[in-house]
Amino acid sequence: MPEPVADPALDELIHRADLDGLVRLIDAECTTGDWDRLLQLRNRARDAVDTGRQLWPAATLAEYRLALWAPAAWAAAVLDEDSGRFTIGPLTEVAAVHHTFADLAAHVPAGPRLGFIAHERALRGESISVADLEARGVPDVLDIPLSPQPWEPRYGLATYTNDGLTADPPPRPTLRSRAASGPTSPAVRSAPAAAAAAAAASVREPAAAAEPSPALAADRGGDVPRSQPFAEPPRDDSRSADPADGDERIVPAARPEPAPPTATNRHVEDRQRAADSSTSPATNRHVEDRQGTTGGMAAAHGGPAAVVDDDAVELATRQLLEAWTASSNGRAEVVCVEGTAAAAVAALGVREARLVPLEPAEALAWLAWAGACGGAHGRRRGAAIGRFGAWWMVAALGDALEDWPLSPDDVGDIAADLSWYWWDAGEPPLGWELQLAVEDSAEGYAWAISAHDAD
Repeated sequence: MPEPVADPALDELIHRADLDGLVRLIDAECTTGDWDRLLQLRNRARDAVDTGRQLWPAATLAEYRLALWAPAAWAAAVLDEDSGRFTIGPLTEVAAVHHTFADLAAHVPAGPRLGFIAHERALRGESISVADLEARGVPDVLDIPLSPQPWEPRYGLATYTNDGLTADPPPRPTLRSRAASGPTSPAVRSAPAAAAAAAAASVREPAAAAEPSPALAADRGGDVPRSQPFAEPPRDDSRSADPADGDERIVPAARPEPAPPTATNRHVEDRQRAADSSTSPATNRHVEDRQGTTGGMAAAHGGPAAVVDDDAVELATRQLLEAWTASSNGRAEVVCVEGTAAAAVAALGVREARLVPLEPAEALAWLAWAGACGGAHGRRRGAAIGRFGAWWMVAALGDALEDWPLSPDDVGDIAADLSWYWWDAGEPPLGWELQLAVEDSAEGYAWAISAHDAD
């Protein structure tokens, strides 16, 4: 930290609470590379809040520029618990864009912040050994490997500039409607998905607050430029009746009569984890006898499915999309049923939908993107947090959270054993969205997730 020095011009801007003047000065110092003066500006602007001068936007902008552009010694000065509260993304991710882990580790104390920097740098291709982290005393903050595994996708990474950030969603798969054929009842058509997908429109996120932990709360900051959202989908499983089309068309049918309720909810047996296990532990998924929740769409797939309370997946979904729902205008819902992916989508109240199969890696890319971004107005949480959220969701779907942390192979096997789909109800994509359906045909469960956010 530089020692405070007399700076009459800076003192005058602080005294007048001249935000415009301070922003111009920040731009000038970044151009000339006067990082000492920029750090002093940040310190004085932050201290001025105690005198009633609301200069935290200038302090926030200075922190962001220092983390992004300044050499590691100055960038490390803002990588503490008190900095970055209102920046557009976590400073651990911002600093990881242009600095190596080794450079930052020479100045950042061993602790959670350095652990997150290691994950962010590994996602950007830097080779960081676990032995190096252990030697430095850096904690394992996420309980997942630093480097992506062979079965993982190439995760989308945010691009930070002076103007803000861009974080594109994964490519949305093509869904094509196809009228059902057949003399009588509504039919389902599906086939290999069309390969092309429109490139995702750019997504940018604004500012708020975050802590270095897998479940980060976000506040919204108003000082940093915001930008425009868009969303995209992935692909669906293979219940293909016709190998000529790339998606599945579900046609509405008459709503069936509600299934009569049973006297009590019944516990559904969990999947057995070991072949030699003499007893099967009770799962936290409970079948509910909900009436009329699946509607006409489910009738085309064998009638309404029993809705199941799956607390683990519900909580994992809420945590994954917390920035959308708690810090923005977003809504998210998830449902589990005993049945197919189509029945799970129907249980959300959708009367007609299209599903297209996704590879497990494509689904993981969507989950990680949703967990990393902040939706329309929430603060971005970072690629490392998004990837952790995707792993946690896979473990929840596999009913394996009690065994966390899981080995990478176990998580990969669970993801591969599930059938993944992107679905929509024929509406155009608007804002941020995540619409996934997942089917575990071996166990007879399926889930549908619907999340949306917009300005």
